Amino acid sequence: MTTDDNAMGLGTSQIETVTGSENRKSAHLETPLIVALPVTSQTEQHTLGQSLRRYIKNKISIASPLRPSRVIVRPYGPGEKPRLLANNKIDKRPYLRYIESTRTLEVLCIPGKDLVKHYALLIATYYGLDQSEDKRLTQYSLPRKHQCYRWLHASNLRELGPVETVVLYNVERLGRPSSNPLKFDSKIDDPTRELFDWQIHRPTNTGIGSRKGPVAILDCNFKFWGDIAASLVEVLHDLCEVRQVLYIGKAGSLRDDDEPNTIIATGNDSWIDGAQIIWNNILQHAEDLSPKIQTGSNASVYSPLEETHEWLFTWCERCHWVDCEVGNLALACIKFEISFGYLNIISDNVAKGHEHDLTNEQLEIVKEKRQELLTVIESVLNHHLGLPPDDKKDGNGMP
Repeated sequence: MTTDDNAMGLGTSQIETVTGSENRKSAHLETPLIVALPVTSQTEQHTLGQSLRRYIKNKISIASPLRPSRVIVRPYGPGEKPRLLANNKIDKRPYLRYIESTRTLEVLCIPGKDLVKHYALLIATYYGLDQSEDKRLTQYSLPRKHQCYRWLHASNLRELGPVETVVLYNVERLGRPSSNPLKFDSKIDDPTRELFDWQIHRPTNTGIGSRKGPVAILDCNFKFWGDIAASLVEVLHDLCEVRQVLYIGKAGSLRDDDEPNTIIATGNDSWIDGAQIIWNNILQHAEDLSPKIQTGSNASVYSPLEETHEWLFTWCERCHWVDCEVGNLALACIKFEISFGYLNIISDNVAKGHEHDLTNEQLEIVKEKRQELLTVIESVLNHHLGLPPDDKKDGNGMP
């Protein structure tokens, strides 16, 4: 059964409660449980400062009349599927299941290692910050090796077919014309496998990029995070023979003077797991097209929760931007000899803080500023790929 619990957070209003004959122990823990510890117990130790509590509660508030004695964060197991919304789209938020006999709350996620760890640390830090809360054991079980790859490989990407270039959007495309939405002609009966929407474009001969094959503009219908990016590149390589990946996302700035939502970041290197990787940025020309685009060095983290003042002190002299995807994408593209470039909207200032940060991205003024940057990004993509203007494309994105 389900119980309404709007305070539960995780962006969802229902929890599946397993009782009576359905009662059972937690299932599908195919990797060892790891105890999640708070990243900090004091907001002043984190670069978000007083916004840290709001950031965590926006993502996952564990205040609940169920009062679990422990929380387990894990990926979906065999036979388990994401929840569907009323419009038959996949719910990007974790699925909550309460096991009454053991007073265990399960938080079920897309099978990404970084995503599972991110939610586990959100919960642990929530308890660590709130001294009035009874402390609960928070644990997590990571996905098995290749679990994310198999999940993506079984999705509707199998219907995309060969494309030379993929433009991957991981930021809300505000103001997308309703007459020209991303869509596809699905032959899949199971909507939980419809993980992507896309348009296919045929470049003109005016683009400066060397590749002239089909371009897929790809949107994810699930929580795209961290190392999921590397698995997606591998699947695109195996299923679609992709030779070029362009990524559009968000990042934080490690520079004091950068105002959020006024700058677009790019670059040709990233630090991930303590090592620097360097590639040929195929969007290196973008900085010449707009003063809003700036080049710098990227740091890859598994979660914004990593960004404490101690972390900032370590990385501020070495890197300009921080996000969770660029390093993973670059590593996978290097492995499979795929060209790569990225354009990240600077959404917050990690070094100095700003009134606009990760906690108030839905403000109208923030949306307006991001729309301006998205317009610049689309101009860069058109310049690089030689895509025709929107008014010369039909509903499928074809000229």
